[in-house]
Amino acid sequence: MTTVLLDALIVVCLLGPCVVCFLKGKPVFGVLGLFLVSPVAWVGAMLWAKPTSWWARRFYGPERLARAEEWFRPKSEFDAERLPENETQQLLEA
Repeated sequence: MTTVLLDALIVVCLLGPCVVCFLKGKPVFGVLGLFLVSPVAWVGAMLWAKPTSWWARRFYGPERLARAEEWFRPKSEFDAERLPENETQQLLEA
């Protein structure tokens, strides 16, 4: 009985952050945490979710969503040219 609970705890601690990373729109963190290093998934799970992710739409209010948009906004002109205007707003309205 004890080994079953211990095994279940280990699986939750290793796979839980990976699932959170995928829900937050961070597949790179999730895959790296799943196959290489588990702390990478923990870091990805603790950082802001991408504004267009399921996690942000479900759990973030307007203030937190604005903060996430600021965190993920393009940092250079090259990045800004690649993204359409108000991408987050378009996805949230859909």
